[in-house]
Amino acid sequence: MNKIFFFLSIAILSTSLCLSPGQTYAEAPKNVILVIGDGMGPSQLSLALLFQRYSKEKRPESHIKPFLDKSELGWMLPTPYNGLVIDSACAITEISSGVEARSESLGLDYSGNQVKTVLEYAREHGKSTGLISDTRITHATPAGFVAKVPQRSNESKIAEQLIESGTEVLLSGGLGQFIPRDLNNKDAPGRLALSALIGSQFNIQSDRTDNRDLLKEAQHAGYQLITSRQQLLQPNSGKILGLFSISGMPDAIRADLEAADPNSTLPTLAEMTRKGIDTLSADPDGFFLMVEAGQIDWASHSNDTGTLLHEMMRLESVLGEIARWVEGRDDTLVILTADHETGAFGLSYSAAGVPSPTTVKNAAGLEVTFAPQYNFGNPRTLDRIYAQKQAFYPLAKEFMALPLWKRRPERLADLIRERTGFQITAEQSQMILSSEKNPYFRPGVAGLSAKTWPKINDFSAFYPDADGRLAALIGRALASEQGVVWGSGSHTASPVIVAAQGPERYTARFRGFYSAVELGKKLISLYTE
Repeated sequence: MNKIFFFLSIAILSTSLCLSPGQTYAEAPKNVILVIGDGMGPSQLSLALLFQRYSKEKRPESHIKPFLDKSELGWMLPTPYNGLVIDSACAITEISSGVEARSESLGLDYSGNQVKTVLEYAREHGKSTGLISDTRITHATPAGFVAKVPQRSNESKIAEQLIESGTEVLLSGGLGQFIPRDLNNKDAPGRLALSALIGSQFNIQSDRTDNRDLLKEAQHAGYQLITSRQQLLQPNSGKILGLFSISGMPDAIRADLEAADPNSTLPTLAEMTRKGIDTLSADPDGFFLMVEAGQIDWASHSNDTGTLLHEMMRLESVLGEIARWVEGRDDTLVILTADHETGAFGLSYSAAGVPSPTTVKNAAGLEVTFAPQYNFGNPRTLDRIYAQKQAFYPLAKEFMALPLWKRRPERLADLIRERTGFQITAEQSQMILSSEKNPYFRPGVAGLSAKTWPKINDFSAFYPDADGRLAALIGRALASEQGVVWGSGSHTASPVIVAAQGPERYTARFRGFYSAVELGKKLISLYTE
């Protein structure tokens, strides 16, 4: 017995010596899939759930509600260090690391120290790791799991750190941050070779601040480069770097059109998710995967209800892929959450379009008349909203690209009717096209560098993106007819949902109401407790 005890003690001591200071072994889940709906507040969820309940048109299969039905539910209140409203960079730093962070920073605590993220803890447990987004891979949410920079806009540095991280699966847009700056010159040596490498579907444009060739560096680091849907659907092994657009990937309305074209080179977010899971699940030790439905946020910044609904359906498709893979498994934890709410969005009742009285017969055969004094929303409107053919942001860009003499209020009203099915008045169109001096003008700040911008009569300071203001004005003009309200072109401090599905020993910790920092600690505890 003493001999058994001696060898057992040696084994325990040897195990402890293999650990880093303060590190302990944990019975971690084999696989963790973290799904983030960027900008997805409670009302964005309501829009999707009500559409799935009431729509009479052909629509994507419902997966959000079944996921919520089977999940442990919690609420998270995201706030930055010494602030009230969070941005995506700070939010993902807190969610991924469990430490307080400053606004617009990635991978640093509020004192500037580098932090370890849940992805890095997973790697220490021998897990393969992946980051997938429908924005661009250097954008805040995917970058925040590996990048360490004080300013999120330094995407050239972020691209370098992504490659250096060794993350096995990187799938998104953002090719421009991996191309040498000199290749913007159409006569530059190497442009033809680059075009042959990445495909003719790209208009080569580097967004880097230097001439580092990160595609070459990625290949030297063992990455296989993928730039098309056709390549994505082929069998692959080893590390993969998939970059499917120069900057951000297309919005969900355009992505739906691309998906219907068998020759399209653009993969869907669901296809990228399937690829990520198929690749990472080959690791017998399991994996950690983050999937971002990032353009929920972009649509909400634009106050664009139709595109927002399409973005929520894109999230539905991602959850569908995940649900099919996890069915019957007891070794995988799936978490759905958001980093913040965007747009102060909501469905609301109003004084516009009040319905006529309705008379019904009750069980006793007596007639009862219902005469509401307000319009509480017609469920059929949701199908009209979903029928939108173009997002407001590219619609606004298209209009502003017209010759000056064609940029008339009547032309804008026609475009809006053609692309949305909703009508605005000439007066509304004229108001959309009104401009004013930018009182917040700041050279060098992307959203504020225009000296004049579209005029917004209320809450103007909360629409700080000059390019997005025209799109937001379109959304606000349609709000009454669509039965929605928008209060901001930026983020709010609304709580967001956390839904955890999987073995109860992992999901129970996600019940309750907590901060983004506390959510980060709960995630890290999967690998440390």
